[in-house]
Amino acid sequence: MIYLGGLELIHKLNPDIITKQSKNAKIIIANISVNSKSKIPNFTQNRYQLQLPPGSATIDIAFAVPDYSMEHSHDYQFKFSYDSTWTNTKDGKILISSLPHGQYEIQMKGISNFTGEDTDVVILEITILPHWYQTWWFRCILGLAIFSLFYLFYNWQLGHENEKNKLKSEYEHRMFHLE
Repeated sequence: MIYLGGLELIHKLNPDIITKQSKNAKIIIANISVNSKSKIPNFTQNRYQLQLPPGSATIDIAFAVPDYSMEHSHDYQFKFSYDSTWTNTKDGKILISSLPHGQYEIQMKGISNFTGEDTDVVILEITILPHWYQTWWFRCILGLAIFSLFYLFYNWQLGHENEKNKLKSEYEHRMFHLE
């Protein structure tokens, strides 16, 4: 018990009754814009999913902890799935540019300035689709076309060699009969 004295009264304070800031604060993604156009990701169980077209040059992500008890009550961090260290970000903003096609996972969290506790991690899965010339079916068609060209060239050379041998044989045959 803590007793606080004042003018004409004494306040009794029980520290066990004071509620801590709950860890129930959750990260939300406030906005995602791709090439300056707003996108809405799918959301299921702390996991956002976003599929982007080829050539998505810049991705701007804004995330926050909606805690209205104190202004600027959280710091923000993020990391990519292939990275082991968390990166601090001012005001919960991430700017990503020039990602090649593929799948990426960004983990985001907030840290309470009041208690030092982390919020639950929220994951954003980004899939950037390849251009048509980067797909497996295009590579298969290209390989088949190159193989076909080599095959046609080989057959043409073989036919040309056969024609040459036939003419040579006819020439030798005529020369033999002329003698």
